Amino acid sequence: MCCDGLHGRRADDRPEWDAHEPLHRSKVMSSAILLAICLVFAAGPRATAQVQGGGATAVALSAKHELLGNPLVGGGVELWIPAGDGRFAFRFGGEWLHGQADRIGIPCAGLVEPGTCAPEPVHDRSRMTTARGGGMLRLAGGHNATLKLTADWMVTRVSVDTHGNASGSELTAAKMLWGAWLGVSADWIPWSHVPIGLEMEAGLGDLIPILNEHILDGYAPFDGGMSVRHLRLGLVWRPRFPRQR
Repeated sequence: MCCDGLHGRRADDRPEWDAHEPLHRSKVMSSAILLAICLVFAAGPRATAQVQGGGATAVALSAKHELLGNPLVGGGVELWIPAGDGRFAFRFGGEWLHGQADRIGIPCAGLVEPGTCAPEPVHDRSRMTTARGGGMLRLAGGHNATLKLTADWMVTRVSVDTHGNASGSELTAAKMLWGAWLGVSADWIPWSHVPIGLEMEAGLGDLIPILNEHILDGYAPFDGGMSVRHLRLGLVWRPRFPRQR
């Protein structure tokens, strides 16, 4: 008999991951097309090829996935490369997040004897490392405050260690995911002669596996992908961002 470590069902009762994959791929590809259009039409003249801003932020992420029951928190950094008159800028960054959650689950997977893997309280420890690149388009504002539309392509490694509180059993899941992110960002720099201020950004996206191994009776809880929501709050450095024209 085979047990699913996430839900505790028999293998022949397990939902088919492939049934969900076309929906996720459709969401991601349409988002990617939108991102490409924004980059091509908003950039206009060539980028300056010179970093002219950036930021360091605290990050909170919530995901629609059973193993990520509580938000993940951590930090991130990013750099900006303005294009043309500065209304559009390319940006590149990274994030490092972690979290933990408690639930009732089964801390084992694969081929197990019947009755040897019962549901119990488990503790999940999660980690997520993300690299992203994309752009931001200024919608309103001037030198001291701006409102921007943001779009990124993200590549993420997510891993979760599950510990059975009663049995002491351990189970690990890890996956490389990617997908598109859309959001809105606002920053405020109080003093013109001090190029440091505050930034807040919120948005959402969809992540799917880069590769699906489709291991028979394997433990692959992230093969169905997931939806995520971000909130970032931190410091922004914008020394020479051009004024709105």
